Amino acid sequence: MSATDPPRRSRGRHRYWRRVAITTLILSTMQQGCTARKGPVSDHFDGSRFHNRATGSDYSLWQEIKIGWELRTKTKNWPARFETPPYQAPAEPLLQGIRVLWIGHSTTLIQTPHLNIITDPILFDSIGPSVFGISTVTNPGVLFESLPTIDLVLISHNHYDHLDFRSLHALVDRQRTAPPRILVGRGVGPLLMSEGLSSYADWSGTSPSRSGTQKCIFSKPSTRPGGESGTRTTHCGGHS
Repeated sequence: MSATDPPRRSRGRHRYWRRVAITTLILSTMQQGCTARKGPVSDHFDGSRFHNRATGSDYSLWQEIKIGWELRTKTKNWPARFETPPYQAPAEPLLQGIRVLWIGHSTTLIQTPHLNIITDPILFDSIGPSVFGISTVTNPGVLFESLPTIDLVLISHNHYDHLDFRSLHALVDRQRTAPPRILVGRGVGPLLMSEGLSSYADWSGTSPSRSGTQKCIFSKPSTRPGGESGTRTTHCGGHS
């Protein structure tokens, strides 16, 4: 080691605090999920902030930081990267019943004879803002170009690993003449508008699509507090 090189301990300390700063910044942006634009008051929304109706306390900010740090630095039994062989989405039309194809994490392609739905699309190898983006451990299991025309996109909540603007833009750009309808929970719509994504519905109600009218119910607020108590499901059905 030359005289001009900084001591190893100093370099390690700098890396440590740089990781702390990045993790804190990412978690501070995640905390924005507790709030939304002004809207009608309900039993789980006071007009600007959501809360869980289920019993149990939410995580404190310190607990969120601790969990985020552990997730970002864990190495035991967790590979840095592995490749998943990507497959073609089924090309043959579905004549009856329902077909479900898991793509990765919460991304699922759901097909009926008249409707193609994709949930929480993560279709690339990284999530989050371009500056502080996080690389995924593996790639999506389906080739993007093989996806069928999508009618509906269901977004469960606005965390980076579920609401990915790059993936949404890619889906919309490939269907410029008939973009998919994006269904999100209350308060998430303005985020889509700020990204130039206008074909969305941000309430629990009916939404038109290429194959008819869809009725969707979000069982928990999709702009989520830090707590994970209770269940969260989305149910959709359609009629022409």
